[in-house]
Amino acid sequence: MKKYLLLILFTCFFAFAQAQPFGSSALWFDDLNDYVSANSVSAAMSSQGAMTLEAWIYPESFETQDFVLTFHAAAPDYDNRILLGLKSGVLVAGYKTPSSLDISSYGTNTLPLNQWSHIAWTIAANGSSVVYLNGVIEIDTFTVDVGAWPESEGTFSIGQDYDGENTTDHFHGLIDEVRVWNVVRTQTEIQNNRSDVLSNPTGETNLVAYFTFDDTSSGTLTDESVNSNTGTLHFYDGGDGTPENAYQIASVTDLVYLSQHTGDWNKNFLQTANIDFGSDETVVDWNGDGIVGDAADANGFFPLGSSYPSTSKFTGNYDGQEYSISNLYVNRTGSYNGLFGYNDGATLKRIILLNALVNGGDYTALLVGNDINGIIESCLVSGTINGSNYIGGLVGQANNVSYNRCAANNITINAVSYIGGLIGNVNNTASNITNSYATGIINSGVSYVGGLIGNFWSPSAVTVNKCYASVSSGNKGFIGFASDYNNVSNSYWDVEVDGINGNSSGDTNYGAIGKNTAEMKNASTFTSWDFTEETGDWQIENDYYISYPYLQAFTYDAPGASPEINPIPGLATTPVTWTGATDSDWNTASNWNPAVVPTANVDATIPASGVTNFPVVNSATTAAVKNLTNNSTTNNAITVQAGGKLTVNGVYTAVNGAKIKVTGAQ
Repeated sequence: MKKYLLLILFTCFFAFAQAQPFGSSALWFDDLNDYVSANSVSAAMSSQGAMTLEAWIYPESFETQDFVLTFHAAAPDYDNRILLGLKSGVLVAGYKTPSSLDISSYGTNTLPLNQWSHIAWTIAANGSSVVYLNGVIEIDTFTVDVGAWPESEGTFSIGQDYDGENTTDHFHGLIDEVRVWNVVRTQTEIQNNRSDVLSNPTGETNLVAYFTFDDTSSGTLTDESVNSNTGTLHFYDGGDGTPENAYQIASVTDLVYLSQHTGDWNKNFLQTANIDFGSDETVVDWNGDGIVGDAADANGFFPLGSSYPSTSKFTGNYDGQEYSISNLYVNRTGSYNGLFGYNDGATLKRIILLNALVNGGDYTALLVGNDINGIIESCLVSGTINGSNYIGGLVGQANNVSYNRCAANNITINAVSYIGGLIGNVNNTASNITNSYATGIINSGVSYVGGLIGNFWSPSAVTVNKCYASVSSGNKGFIGFASDYNNVSNSYWDVEVDGINGNSSGDTNYGAIGKNTAEMKNASTFTSWDFTEETGDWQIENDYYISYPYLQAFTYDAPGASPEINPIPGLATTPVTWTGATDSDWNTASNWNPAVVPTANVDATIPASGVTNFPVVNSATTAAVKNLTNNSTTNNAITVQAGGKLTVNGVYTAVNGAKIKVTGAQ
């Protein structure tokens, strides 16, 4: 199957700026790669001797060429063609045969932008043709070579032309009420019927195809005539949804389109670029209806998958390929909210969801509200969740799942019960959670609250291995509640972050071991974890910087980034102490322990004793430190030579009154 670089089409259900003279829905084309194919129309017309093409169009901009309805010969040459569209805003009708160049005829009136216009083209058996604009003759001196007639193996498209195998000259705006007839309609018939929806299309004997665009949620376009010439919407950025050729998601419009088309929720998806909804959710067309800021947009993104009907659950596969989705906004009051609302048997991989805000009722999380029989691997989320019950950073409720290398990083949760930093509730059947963590804050939790998991129902078949939590939850522990359960291994939680007056280092919680912050930032605590550089699951900073363990699969903020979107968990600088082991040069790393020259955000200490070489900032060099503590009893233990510069960004503390010796300009 040929691959096309395609973008998105949107079904539009709204009141247009100009009163729409027919049904209540239309199809929006974004001038990039949108089109509809209904090639069986070409086959049906190949044996006919005449035709009439009709459409209502609502152009939003004009390019050099914007085609509305086109017939082409079969691949690979697409040579024969009949084309109806616009050229710089003027109607154009054209054709080409294998033996001719492109031959076109043009109207004289420029169509108005952002208004509805009706266009029609009749072609008789002898090739004589007439083009109408709003029922009035626009072109009537144009003869079409019958050698350009549609072929049985040819193509019929709405919204584009072909240049070889590539789609081109895409229409920008709305198209509705496309009709293809196998007779020449009279001017009177066109005038009298153009503003009316056909009341009995299956009874129209000369009607080959009739597209009203009333429902495109399944990704197809219904032919309302008796002939069932179903159209296919070409959307996303490529692919066909199969495992071998997944639909490509590369933009906000791709993702919004997916949210509005439940018929695709059993397909395969591959994200191919970073996607950012922007910091202002009020300027996003969240439901893809072509209007920004209407009442429907206040609800934000529509989660992929819902509980009713059962066919609306997300059952497909989504591979984010480590591209990010930033600033997702979901603002709903019902259940099942997140990027995905309700999954059943879905596989999610390598999704990075940053700075998301999800507001909802029960079963709400950043990634999946409710997950049944699912696999989640190498996925990271950050952001804020406001919900009620069964609320998690990653997943609200999980049932019979397998999660590996997942992170809820720097999250904030405001909810009531069954709340976990990673998962709110794990329900009933066998599940495995490995190599995963949660960091952040849980507020307002009343019951069944845990740093990693809020609650287990029937937990005997659930295993948790090599996981940790550093979540401020008011002394709730690693798991909020799990009756008769002790199947956690090699897992830890930070008791200092968990609660000021809570657990202490060495305490256990359903098999997890409590550690203080210093222990949680020491690789020796995690004896069985794989910290192999590049190939292992985990990484930890234990030198110049210190941190909690973090997953190597993801890219984190650079140290000191502001604002923090995806920080390395628990990242802090290690205070350094002067040793003078090599010489007296302040800027020699081996003179410090650890062996790193301090910078403007690092605290440094000069010890009280045991130093032979005292630090010197040499001439023509600079040095910086955050807070500098001088414990030395030797005055002038620190020297700044002429032309040198030492900057203390915080506080200089001379414990024994020692001064800094300055031999020149500071």
